Amino acid sequence: MATESEHRQQAQHNAELLATFDHARFPDWAATVAFYQAVHLIEMLFAHDGRTPSGSHKTRNQILKRHYPDLWKEYRPLYAFSRTARYWCMKVNDTHVAYVLRRLRRVEHIVAELVR
Repeated sequence: MATESEHRQQAQHNAELLATFDHARFPDWAATVAFYQAVHLIEMLFAHDGRTPSGSHKTRNQILKRHYPDLWKEYRPLYAFSRTARYWCMKVNDTHVAYVLRRLRRVEHIVAELVR
């Protein structure tokens, strides 16, 4: 079971990776890494709030819907988009990446406000 600090470090690690590669060349990976950065930010919040780790996407989604609706609103498109890019081989373009990154920034902002 990872701690709040460990999830924070993993989110930062994913952010660093996201900053290192060409999103135009690897847009599907930009969407995927952005999603997993958001996952760790959310698990960090859960740890901060004393919640047990979600353990699955389904459980995480349920917790977000019930207890963090504003965060769910921003996270849900990241979840859906990353699944589409990863499993359905959707052709991701610059517009999609910009959308995903905007959602990620909103997730970062909401989580930062909640862990203050």
